[in-house]
Amino acid sequence: MLRSVSFAIFCLYFTCNGFGQKILMHRSKAVHSQKDVIDILHEIIPHKKSDIEFESGHASKNHWAIVPAAGYTLQTRGAIVLSSIYEHDGRDAETTSSTVTSSLSYTQNKQVIWVAQSNLWSSKNKYNFLADDRYMNYPTSVYGLGPNSVYGTKEDVTYHYIKLHHTILKNLSPMLYAGIGYYLDYYWNIKELNVPDQTISSFQQYGFNRHEIASGLNFQSIYDSRDNTVNPTKGAYASIRYRPNVKWLGSSSHWSQSIIELKKYYQFPAFTNNILGLWSYNAFTLSGKPPYLQLPSTGWDDFFNTGRGYIQGRYRGNNMMYVESEYRFGLTRNGLIGAVVFGNIQTFSDQLKNQFNKLIPGYGTGIRIKMNKYSRSNLGLDFAWGADHSRGLFVNLGEVF
Repeated sequence: MLRSVSFAIFCLYFTCNGFGQKILMHRSKAVHSQKDVIDILHEIIPHKKSDIEFESGHASKNHWAIVPAAGYTLQTRGAIVLSSIYEHDGRDAETTSSTVTSSLSYTQNKQVIWVAQSNLWSSKNKYNFLADDRYMNYPTSVYGLGPNSVYGTKEDVTYHYIKLHHTILKNLSPMLYAGIGYYLDYYWNIKELNVPDQTISSFQQYGFNRHEIASGLNFQSIYDSRDNTVNPTKGAYASIRYRPNVKWLGSSSHWSQSIIELKKYYQFPAFTNNILGLWSYNAFTLSGKPPYLQLPSTGWDDFFNTGRGYIQGRYRGNNMMYVESEYRFGLTRNGLIGAVVFGNIQTFSDQLKNQFNKLIPGYGTGIRIKMNKYSRSNLGLDFAWGADHSRGLFVNLGEVF
């Protein structure tokens, strides 16, 4: 999930009585013996049995919640967030539930962030409709290009940004999908702030423009055998995207990019509930010259999660390769509290020879708090370290991958 929010505990009661109702209808003895934050709230806040109609067998197909929240990240500092979640049950057991999530944030760094993401399924999962729409008014910092950029030479920038990413996927086999979509990334009112006189910034060296448009098709294939998309215990995920941006669709220039993402999960040791997760995220510029702000960069994957240990945008380049492993284990027998240890390595091609010549490590540990034992969703609180004394707190509702 997005790194940008830490959901306030007192808001979860509304989620329990609205969005969580469908999940609560499918109790099993194994899950019933576990405990989550919703159970704790029910022990503290009196409620009627009618609040959770898991015995009636008549659940609505529509589930929603509106959740006010507070959060913190390195790039936003403090933030206030209003999130909404909507889920519509599948027509039958062979159809996955469709979901729409959105959030509106205002941060201590005077950033405005609106995100709306949808994952819609047709009957019997024949088609999958994916959408990721965003508006951002985003004062932030950039740190130069390549793997040898220096944190102390950061450059402050601000811009407005609209993202419209829509894809339709068709089922080819039980676990394989492929399809086509349209991607638009539009930046305007781009400004550099506090640049010393007679100084040429890395942005200017690369090619500074007040507005940039990346517009093109998206060709994508997905393989997904995970047992749970929120918190998998086994299975694998693979996604390959190819995006050619072309002027005849409104792009500022011709350029193309490919993104390859892989995930794999193991129960390790096999007789435990402990999970070893492996993740690889790789972005390559295949042709042309992308806009500076569209170059692959730390923390700019779809969920802002690459590079725990570093601030968003810390490294940037034509090509990015990233791998991470995380070991997840329980701390309490009732499943309420768990922990993780993790490590990652990222590398970016330099701008002169376009070669990978430096590995940039990150590592850390964190706590997991079970928010909903039926969906297996956790609140993650991680502290991570990186090179050059980089470190920070990283918060997620859901696992990082």
